[in-house]
Amino acid sequence: MAQVFISYSSADRERVGRLAQALEAQGLSVWWDHALMPGDDYREKIEGALAKADAVIVCWSAAAAASQWVQSEADDARQRGRLIPARLDGAVIPKPFDRLHTEDLSAWGGLADDPRILKLAEAARAMAEGRVARPVPWRRRVLTAGGVLGALGLAAAGVANFAGIVSLFDPPAATQESVERALDERLSDEAIARIVAETLAQEREAAAAQGQSLAPEAEDAIARAVESILRSGDARKAAAREALGEGRVQDAADGIAAVAEAQTGAVDEAAGAAAESWREAAALYRGSDPQRALEAYREAARMDPSDFWTWVHLRRLEQRQAGDAAAALAAAEQAQAAADSERDRSVALNDLGDAQLILGDLAAARTAYEESLELARALSASNPESAAARRDVSVSLERLGDVSAQAGDLAAARTAYEESLE
Repeated sequence: MAQVFISYSSADRERVGRLAQALEAQGLSVWWDHALMPGDDYREKIEGALAKADAVIVCWSAAAAASQWVQSEADDARQRGRLIPARLDGAVIPKPFDRLHTEDLSAWGGLADDPRILKLAEAARAMAEGRVARPVPWRRRVLTAGGVLGALGLAAAGVANFAGIVSLFDPPAATQESVERALDERLSDEAIARIVAETLAQEREAAAAQGQSLAPEAEDAIARAVESILRSGDARKAAAREALGEGRVQDAADGIAAVAEAQTGAVDEAAGAAAESWREAAALYRGSDPQRALEAYREAARMDPSDFWTWVHLRRLEQRQAGDAAAALAAAEQAQAAADSERDRSVALNDLGDAQLILGDLAAARTAYEESLELARALSASNPESAAARRDVSVSLERLGDVSAQAGDLAAARTAYEESLE
């Protein structure tokens, strides 16, 4: 397994944390300074990890470019032939690193299977194996003609219907299939990633306007929903694709909800397809209209009760949006039943504990949090370099701190909170 060291400025910690998770999802072992433990000699640990790394990904940004530590680590990696540069924003990269091809992550939406992440992962593996990096295959993108107008900017040219698009490519003989092939070639992975990033930015702003914030799991659901819609070949979702390309997230959500309603009422529609559309609509509503997100997740759960993350999102919305503690507990119990991995079970137990804590059952909540922590620690021990696994341990410890504080055991709460920060 390739060992990857990430060099970055602390100002970019949140984005780099997501990058580390994405690279780990691609099967890489990632080290960044989040792995430091209390009492560690941080320079000794960092220099040791840097020396052992098969590849060093340097995340350039305005803050990183001004950091002597980042420049020093980049120079060390360059001299050893281990440097893989990436940029997080449009800042000027310092010399001599500006001469190297640099992967642009400024519009990355957070998906682990984004082509830019695949390129970084392949470059790291190639360095570890002493070979030339292979090209990352271009995945086919399926979009209907109307759905790409916003993303391609064709609407500004007055193209408003299928016939108009046909005239752009092959006036006398073009078929819808040939038009979609042509458009498929025009809409790049970068364009899709840009739409994902812009949608996430809008949803964060919408949530903030309501005094809320989006959890990482909610942002991941939004990103996946947007990419799923943009790559869908379902003609009924064409209006939603177009709306997303033009930045009209609410219209896209309404369009997908309408598709979901039609699928739900059609005799010949598979329940799974309807549930997926409801999940997509729910994700798009999450920041701007959490009440409609709640309703959409309820429909998704009704159509497909086996989907774990539907129940997780539903539990959180039932508790925070509807204020229905009993419904939240029921959703948490369903999530626990649907969990099919140790990590899912750990998440489900934390959600179960949250629901029990709201109902005042402190003993049951503590038991759920302790079981979640046990699973999280086991997962972290099996993959000690995983930032995501360490974060799960920290989350469970925070929950134990919460229940201890509510029970009046401030000493235990402090111990848990302090351990969660390590």
